[in-house]
Amino acid sequence: MRSDLLPNTSERRWSMSLHESGHAVVGVGLFGGTATGVLGRNGGGLAHGKYRDPATAVSVAILVAAGRAAENLSDDYGPPCAIPGPAGIVGDAPSLPCPATPGENLGMERGVPDAQVVDRCAVNLDVPPELLFLWRRFIRDSARELVARHELRIVSTAMQLYRFGRVNVTAPNTEPRDVPAADPAAAAAQEPAEPAGV
Repeated sequence: MRSDLLPNTSERRWSMSLHESGHAVVGVGLFGGTATGVLGRNGGGLAHGKYRDPATAVSVAILVAAGRAAENLSDDYGPPCAIPGPAGIVGDAPSLPCPATPGENLGMERGVPDAQVVDRCAVNLDVPPELLFLWRRFIRDSARELVARHELRIVSTAMQLYRFGRVNVTAPNTEPRDVPAADPAAAAAQEPAEPAGV
């Protein structure tokens, strides 16, 4: 959830649409199930899901970081030409009654800024303070990779969210889900080895 951007303008609405769509699309990619993105009249937004698979601290951190990573898609995609529709809910986004978010399932309250959720996930995993910068880089890079993988679906979802103020995302049953590595060392171990003699 973000509300620290520009005043409630079409640029802010587009940025929030991308942000919340990033959470929703990456969420169903990681956990399966469904997710909903909404925009509030206050210019903020919220994405929440009813997921099939349980959340881990790593997957929650990646899902949260995907929102900010998806905002970068505005460099390549502008807002739809259509006039923005109404906010998807009455009042401010945080007042929306919805199922527990993955962060709440790990004991975090709703409404915590995304960067704090990523750091709290590191605490849940007992990441040593001297390795926190590696943790943040791993999470950021993993989120960027998933956003790039789902770029067109995120942009398409953001266009609907921008126009209608609310959008639902469902994971296709035929699509394999994204599985994050358990830690940066495991991610490095999954990298293909250099061919001999190159």
